[in-house]
Amino acid sequence: MRTAALQISVCLVLSSGLALAQATVPRGTVQDRSWVYDDEAKMGGKMVKSRYTIQEISPTTYTFKWEILGDDGAWQTLMEGKSNKSA
Repeated sequence: MRTAALQISVCLVLSSGLALAQATVPRGTVQDRSWVYDDEAKMGGKMVKSRYTIQEISPTTYTFKWEILGDDGAWQTLMEGKSNKSA
């Protein structure tokens, strides 16, 4: 298992037009083809735990998921997707 750092910059625009921006440097681990980063940052005036997971599918494809820990203790998916390298 290796450790790794990743800088994440996020800008959320709420329906009211208010923009919330943040940049963090979460720490994570790499095991086999799975990269998992954990972070805690202030959002909307309170501390929120988040997790960003990258799963390497092939040398040109990976999936990703960004989750936050809800008040009920369950992880909630904010964003997920798949990326392919183009030629």
